[in-house]
Amino acid sequence: MDASHRDALKAVKTRKNELARAVLQCRRDRTPDLPRHIEAEGQNVAVRDHRQHFAYLHEALRSADAAVFTNYVEWLRGRFENLSLPAGTLEEMLICMRQACREGLKPDLAAVYAPLFDAGLQVARTPHDTINTFIPDDTPLAGLAHAYLDALLNGDRRTAARLVLDAVQNGEPIKAIYLNVFQRSQLEVGRLWYQNKVSVAQEHYCSAATQMIMAQLYPYIFAAPKIGRCLVAACVGGELHEIGIRMVADFFELEGWDTYYLGANTPKAGLLQALEDQLPDLLALSATMPLHRRTLGDLIAAVRAQMPALKIMVGGYTLNTDAVLWRQLGADGHAADAQSALALGRRLTADTRRAS
Repeated sequence: MDASHRDALKAVKTRKNELARAVLQCRRDRTPDLPRHIEAEGQNVAVRDHRQHFAYLHEALRSADAAVFTNYVEWLRGRFENLSLPAGTLEEMLICMRQACREGLKPDLAAVYAPLFDAGLQVARTPHDTINTFIPDDTPLAGLAHAYLDALLNGDRRTAARLVLDAVQNGEPIKAIYLNVFQRSQLEVGRLWYQNKVSVAQEHYCSAATQMIMAQLYPYIFAAPKIGRCLVAACVGGELHEIGIRMVADFFELEGWDTYYLGANTPKAGLLQALEDQLPDLLALSATMPLHRRTLGDLIAAVRAQMPALKIMVGGYTLNTDAVLWRQLGADGHAADAQSALALGRRLTADTRRAS
């Protein structure tokens, strides 16, 4: 990375609040009726959202990966459409971001970001594809998954839990429940939120209820005979999306591994201490948000310094969208879901064996 890129990164990072406010003022200047669309949530929320846009722009430049920004713009495009914002809102916002950089940064530093704005504007002007359901009728356990999600969206976690427990007691494999009911329903509720069909509160309720129901299955999960291997699993610091990595830990537990699950937002010092205490065969790390890529890379480097031989696998949305990122971050492998994580873990630890 040359000096101009480093200076451009520093400039946006240190002036993001000023730039965000400049974007809001630009949008008001260009669109006289804009206040009707933003005052419902308030100016502070609008500025916060603009800071988030600059955070993705910053990460795209830092990682030399334009897709971090363009994928985010594509996500915003659909979200804006589903919120019924006026046509052209996203394009106007990107134009104002570019203008804020031109007016708030030195010309040579603003120029560094120009290709990213060009790429983002191209995405914003491209028709948006509709996201299909994550629970098509021809998938395994689709009927159960639909009934489960309907119960949760109606605030009835007792019925949702009973549906799952009855299925398990009738012989349905827990892994199938995890992959075809829990995983698909979580993806589907995310899609419904994206389309503005469910609220943030409903989305959070579904996630919390699913984790509670997963816990009710632990008498089955922890009954597996132990095989003398240990997994430590965690989300990186700042990452709050934990259901995926929790599913990974549960799949390994079903296979007889001892698992030490640290959950969301795990600080580096806490993870390193857990590794020293547990001496695992395998470490699984999760990062969903692209803004946590650097944290993940720094964490892997710290683990390598402490335990060079430990095998490390990674997963999460930001890894799933980039086929080579896991190598760049220094991991030993990447898995897109719990089933593939289990297979990868077996391969990575095929030559290791813990003492009983």
